[in-house]
Amino acid sequence: MNRRKAICRVLAPGAALLANQWVGGPSITWAAGKTDAAPSFVRKAEKGFIDDPMAIDNSGQFLAAIRTDSASFADLAHIDLTTGKTTSSFSLGSGQQIFERIVFTGAGRSIILVSRDPASGKRSAVRFDDTGKVTGNLGPADEIAFPQRGERRYAVLRSSSVDKKKRPITVLAVHDLADL
Repeated sequence: MNRRKAICRVLAPGAALLANQWVGGPSITWAAGKTDAAPSFVRKAEKGFIDDPMAIDNSGQFLAAIRTDSASFADLAHIDLTTGKTTSSFSLGSGQQIFERIVFTGAGRSIILVSRDPASGKRSAVRFDDTGKVTGNLGPADEIAFPQRGERRYAVLRSSSVDKKKRPITVLAVHDLADL
């Protein structure tokens, strides 16, 4: 038996199970009578759509999500995970931004929103307090990461370029989110 047939024999049962699920087959039973989990609540955007980036705060109480139409508006909403209700929201300005990531800073419901410039590909980060007021900016950078050490969170920005002699230069900048 050739390698392709052997791989197909191994993958075929799983593919059949998934195909059955996609076309409305019975719910998959995972273990000892447990079926798929039901959602705690369901949210639908009244206007526009809910964008990709989302985050849950460290306490597990709030979900931050962006509602936008990618043209005229963008709002960030804090949703209480126990009730499913929006507890606060604020405008992020134009919806013509490419939002990539939301990070809770650890200080209340303040967040950092990472967006990418479509022309340059560079990322920038903006910190918003609980009320939606801008309290700090970072970037532009090629990449932005948010490691945590103990209770402290940091933003690490990495940028790459070349010098006059075409030698690569990489710059790392570390920012304590408490100082932003």
